[in-house]
This record gives sequence, C-alpha cells and structure tokens, in this order.
Amino acid sequence: MAPSDDLPLRTTWSRRAALVAGVAGTLVLLAGAALLLRPVETGADVAAATTPRAEATPGEFDPPVVLAPDDEYVETAVVDDDLLVTHWISTTTPMDRFTVRAPRSPGLADFRPDLEDLVVAADGNLVDVGGVSLDVPGVLPSAERLYVRYRLAGALQRNSSVADRALATVTAMDIGLQWRSLPRTQSFPGGRVMTLACLAPGARAVPESCGTYVEGAWQVRSPAGNVPVTVIAQFDLAVVR
Repeated sequence: MAPSDDLPLRTTWSRRAALVAGVAGTLVLLAGAALLLRPVETGADVAAATTPRAEATPGEFDPPVVLAPDDEYVETAVVDDDLLVTHWISTTTPMDRFTVRAPRSPGLADFRPDLEDLVVAADGNLVDVGGVSLDVPGVLPSAERLYVRYRLAGALQRNSSVADRALATVTAMDIGLQWRSLPRTQSFPGGRVMTLACLAPGARAVPESCGTYVEGAWQVRSPAGNVPVTVIAQFDLAVVR
C-alpha cells in the first residue's frame, strides 16, 4: 500500500456513492428484522461477543471491559455527524510498530478518511503521533497495551427522506500490529444503532446482517485474520444518550 499524506486526511465520499446506495437498501430490509428479532445473530460472519463488560479501571487509557491477552476491544460512538472511535489492544507479544489503515473490503478501496484528534498511548503513556500517516507504520516504545482514539469526521451520511436517520459505511479503522491481526469486539454504546451489516474481505462480499445485543449495546465479534470484518451501521440520531 502506498503512503498517504500526514493526518488529517480528506475523504472523497463521492467515490463511495454506489456502495452507500447499495448498503442503504440492504439495511432498510435488515432494520425491520432487527427490530422484530432482537438480538440478531448470524454465525456465518460473526460470533457472539464473549468479552464480559465491567467497570472501567482507574487508568485514563484502560479499557471499559476486562480485556483478555491477545484481544482487541473497540467502541464507536456518535458525536454530532462524526464517529468517535477508541481501540484498546492487549497482546502477549510486545509491539513496537502500529499502522492505522482504512478498511479494505470491496467498494472501499478509495476510501480516504478524514481522521482528527488522534491520540495514542502505549502501556498507559502517551505517544507522540505528530508524524503518523495513514498506512505508514508508526513507532512505539515496546508495549503490550495499546490505546488508539480518533474522530472519523463526517462519517455519517444522513438520510434525505427520513429525519434523524444516518448511515456509516465505515465505523472503525484497522489497527495493524506488525502485520498481525487479533480477535476484535466492536461495541456501539448509546442505543442509537438501528441495525448492523458486515462486509467480509472477499472480492464478491455483500453486506450481511451481523451483531449481538449485549447488556444494552450492539457488538460484533471478528476472528483473528489478516483483514478484519468491516462493520456498517445505521443510526437513529433522535435517540438521546
């Protein structure tokens, strides 16, 4: 993958217009089923999230759940028309490199997100990310715990015909760890999710219903692999957190 300009980067939303239209139609169909059958789960793409929720530990960069070794937990929250995304990663193999990557599912090859407010901490200590670029490895002090937070600016595509409905075809970036990928749980707190769909890595992949409703939040559990599952979400912005 070719290096890109330094963060923040501009997103060319028009290149994703065809995917957005297709996904929107798919999620309209899935939304009705999700409201009638809650929780919704399909074994073909994701398994039920097994990471138990727990009270946050005192550290500023500690996860809000008990995170097992060699695992990743991600929270995606709606903030205005943006998405605030936080990753917590635990590994038994110390990390000294990390890479922020755009999802590589079909139809998203030209997606270049506008990332803002990037914050990185390694083993509880802030890391200087002034020179970090998308798809270009950033240097870390050797660490077993990684915290990455950023804002996906303008990630929500509002529905022109239904007020307070919005679609996000990308709800999190991929955090590469020296070309390794860990199992990942992605959670959507706040009760705003109407339905979720997942795109697998294959060239012919299509959005499929996914996710499990766990203790007040939708979650998607992805297995370890070279390319994490891309989670697409439809939100009801009228819900107040």
